Order: sequence, then C-alpha cells, then structure tokens
Amino acid sequence: MKNPVLGTLVHFCHLRRRYRTGFYGKRAPATGNFFTLNYLTEGKMQVEMEGARFIAAKGDALLWKPGVPRIIGPLPGELFSYYAMGFEPSSIGADPFSLDKLGLKPFSRVLRRKAMTECFRRLNRVFLGRARFREQECSMLGLRILLLLEPRSFPNPLSTAEPDDRPSDERIQDVLNYIHKNYKKRIGVDALASQVLMHPVHFTRFFKGATGLTPHQYILQLKVEKAKDFLLLYNESLTTTAVELGFHDYAHFFRVFKRIAGMSPRKFLTRARSA
Repeated sequence: MKNPVLGTLVHFCHLRRRYRTGFYGKRAPATGNFFTLNYLTEGKMQVEMEGARFIAAKGDALLWKPGVPRIIGPLPGELFSYYAMGFEPSSIGADPFSLDKLGLKPFSRVLRRKAMTECFRRLNRVFLGRARFREQECSMLGLRILLLLEPRSFPNPLSTAEPDDRPSDERIQDVLNYIHKNYKKRIGVDALASQVLMHPVHFTRFFKGATGLTPHQYILQLKVEKAKDFLLLYNESLTTTAVELGFHDYAHFFRVFKRIAGMSPRKFLTRARSA
C-alpha cells in the first residue's frame, strides 16, 4: 500500500449519551490535519456532511475531514448515543494523510461491533485513567478502530417533509411554546428548527427576524426571568436555581444572570427584598 498509515495521534475520546438536542463538534486545532470519527452506538440521528443529508443508525460511523462542519441532530422523539474520537494521522512519506490511503470513505458501517466497542472503551480508559498518558497505546487503538470500518456509499438522502406554509406568527409561536415548555433542558437549534421544518441556518435568521434575538439569546433571557421567580417566589438557593434551570454550574449561571439582569443574583435578591 502506498504511504500506509503509521499511526494515529489521538486527541480525545469520549462517549456522549442520549442526546436530544443535537451537537456541533469540537473545532479542529490549528494543525489543519485533524479528523474526527463518530460511531453511533444507540438510536438514530440526522446527519449533514459533504452536501449529503441522511439518517444514520446504530453501527454507522462518520469520518469528518479537517475543516468540515460536524452537524448531527436528533429525530423527533429519538435518543442517540455515540463514541467520538479525534485524531491526527501520521503517514510514511511526505504526502499528507487522506481517507483514500486506507480505502476509507466519510460514511462507513461497522460489522464487528463488539470489537469496535471494546477498542473505544479501552481508548476511553486511557484518557479517563489516572495513569500517565500512553501515546503508543492510543495510536495502536486508533489505527485498529479505523481498520474496523467498512466503507459504504452515503445512505439514501433524507426525504424532505412538506414545507410548513403557515403564517410566520403561527410558526414562531409554536417554537416559543416549545421553548417555554423545555427551557430547563439543553435546547439546540436543530431541535427548534425541526418544529417548523426548517434548516437550522435558515431558522436562526427566521427566529431573529421575529424576536430580535438569536435562539440562544432568547433562551438565556427566559432562564434569567425564570430564575428571578425561583429566587423570589419559591425561595430557592442560588445553587439550586442554577441546577434547576440547566446551567453548567453556578459560575455559568452567575455570568449569564449578571450580563442580562445588570446585577448579580445576590444583589437582585437584596434589592427585591428591600423594595
């Protein structure tokens, strides 16, 4: 084989469980030769890659080239889990690595699922363990994972649903109702766009035109207003409020609240109680 792959320098490996809201992957580092592999272990998901839009299912694997946006999202009512591996290949010779050198394609099936799962679990333990990082073991496991892929052509394109021809005010109201029912959860743009059968990029422009805010800004403002109610009406603690509203931690809650409300949560409480 011309310029066979010598090994893979693995940057990360993790398992993302039961996603409902979609996921935009990590940015590639400045090397410009950073690949990502997603291996679906449960459920189904929508995928957009290299101009194709299709449904991936358990046992499917997606190889993302450097600089290609990683866009995956949920199907209505569907949960999915997947392993992710980020790697930077090294090859014998001066030519850069390409998928063709291993006979790989962006979309693959995994026939030996037990072997693939074991490789990912071992690789994940290397990253999560307290032992010193073992670069050689990561490279060998990463290469074995790539060799377990069975290249396939892209699945049949995802059928396009009938467009939502309702007036804009009805469509935006459906989206706002969904947000107000689910504001405690992580809500991604993909999930919101699916409510009105729109592409996420087009939906963001549609939402901002209707509300003056991006979906993310609107959700954060709603969370802050709900936080005020939690603190005043239910006498919840600051930490409990942050957890209840789905913030990463109290520090994240503090930053968002202060930016939107113009004061810290504690100062808001003090002023409200003394009014």
